[in-house]
Formats: sequence, structure tokens, C-alpha cells
Amino acid sequence: MKNNLFLFILLSFALISCGPSYNTDFQPPKSGANPADVFPEKIAGLDRMISMMTIEDQSFIGVKSVYGSNDILIEVVKASNIQEGNRYVDEFTVPRIDSYSSHGRARVNGVWTGRGSNSAGEKIYAWQNQNWVYLITAKSNDLFEQTVKEFKYIDFQ
Repeated sequence: MKNNLFLFILLSFALISCGPSYNTDFQPPKSGANPADVFPEKIAGLDRMISMMTIEDQSFIGVKSVYGSNDILIEVVKASNIQEGNRYVDEFTVPRIDSYSSHGRARVNGVWTGRGSNSAGEKIYAWQNQNWVYLITAKSNDLFEQTVKEFKYIDFQ
């Protein structure tokens, strides 16, 4: 049993380690921040369209920005506390990560990250920072990299 657990942890770490590393250790937005200050105005020449996310559970408040014709999506969700952030990840983010044909996710030292890609070249990356959960999807690796360059809560390591 211990060997299976060790193998699972090792495989999860290997999957999450594949691909570029990102620094996501940035101060979350201030409470009551204007969404226009959270999301870049343009990414890869594509204009943003900001809207509130529809989340029935009142423990979460979410805002999203779509760029182009769903070429890029950024979601930012604030949970009422870290435990609720963990619950949001488990209930809402993990199923989206797992829907990609190639995916991995792990919680290392209390920090959760997940990533995925599919045969169409689409990418997803999500992370939790305290009680905040962030998610980026992009139609291509190039659009994803442009998003990492422009979105102030993630950067290349």
C-alpha cells in the first residue's frame, strides 16, 4: 500500500513538473479591487470582456475575462477562506483539468496547481494562492504564453 501511495505521489509530481514552471506566488487582488485592474486590457491583440461568474454557492465570488472568441479565458475566484478555496478546487477546477486528455495536478507544501492540454493544442493551467483560485485556458501554447506575460498573478520562473 505504501509503495502504491509513493508511486502515485511520484507520478503526480512528474506530471505537474512537465512543461515550463510558473511563479504564482504573488499578492492576490485587494478586496473590492476593480476587475479592470485585475485583468489585462488586451492579450495578443485581443480585447477583454469582463463578467461576473455565475456560482450558486455564496462561499465564492468569481470574475472572468474572455479574450477574442474564447481564445483566452482567465477566471479569478475568491473563496471565503482557504478551506473553501480547497473545496472550490476539488469541486469545480479539478474536473475541468481532468477533462483534458493530458493532465496533471498536485498539492505540494499546501500549494495546489493543475495543468492540461489536448490534441487540438489547447492548454489549461490553474492554481490556488491562499483563498484565491486562478484558471487560464488558451486555444494555443502561443496564446497561453502571451497570457502568462500579461497577467500579473503568474510569471515564468
